[in-house]
Amino acid sequence: MKTLLFCLPYAGGSATVYHAWRSGLNDHIELCPVELPGRGSRYDEPFASRIEQLVDDLAIRISTQAQQQPYILYGHSMGAVLAYELYHALIRRGCHPPEGIILSGRPAPDYNKGSRWSDLKERVLSFLPPDDRHMPAEIAAHPQLAAVFKRILQADIQMMSCYQASRQPSSIHCPLIVLAGKQDTIPAAGMEAWQAYAKHSFQVYWLDGDHFFIHSHHSVVLDTINAFTHATAYGGGFNQ
Repeated sequence: MKTLLFCLPYAGGSATVYHAWRSGLNDHIELCPVELPGRGSRYDEPFASRIEQLVDDLAIRISTQAQQQPYILYGHSMGAVLAYELYHALIRRGCHPPEGIILSGRPAPDYNKGSRWSDLKERVLSFLPPDDRHMPAEIAAHPQLAAVFKRILQADIQMMSCYQASRQPSSIHCPLIVLAGKQDTIPAAGMEAWQAYAKHSFQVYWLDGDHFFIHSHHSVVLDTINAFTHATAYGGGFNQ
């Protein structure tokens, strides 16, 4: 039985940001990019205004699969927040815990609350120059995609500006790893602060690249995911 890899996008992104991963994952992993309202296949739906509303929606959509197969939650930047909250929403719906959680590009919820989102909001209101570090180069190179990205990003920032973590530390009862870009501006302490949320195993891995290392160095990210998924599936320790 394959392990489902549910992937949550960063602010401004959609499920398509993970499509390039499909060919790099091991055969025992099934890629399951999660689409959010207002983009991609859900373009005609209104944006979510609250994290709680969005997470409940996502939990309903994936809970049947999560009850039937082993799964892992992955999220980058805003997606890390969604994955963290989705973990709790699925447990509330009676799903078994995931085999593990992989979070990247986002400090723990209680670390410098709101600072990065305030920075993002300021950049959006100044119309995000093409070389802005919060817009992937693959998107910035295409004006139409960049325009859509900005519209979605602004809605996501508005939603995230009201976010408050709904759970206490030591609330994740499965293996947790955190991926961080060596050239990202997030302080190491912010990424390591996730350890307080892990009840059991926890590790941080520093990878080459800036905030969007999941694109620029995606092969290393996929190698890490493959190794982590293999270790959790066969009950071994995870070391790279």
